[in-house]
Amino acid sequence: MFTKEDIAIALSDALMVHLVSKGSDIAKEQEAIREFGKRLVQECGSSEMRHKI
Repeated sequence: MFTKEDIAIALSDALMVHLVSKGSDIAKEQEAIREFGKRLVQECGSSEMRHKI
């Protein structure tokens, strides 16, 4: 079973590959990608808590 961190990393990696293939400047996009991953993990965590209640 994958953890929420595993999924966030995989999605972030896929997003980086997509941006590179489009010729985007990864240095500029990297912070946004990291923030996306952090938010995804937080949302997954809060969703899991709701299901446990």
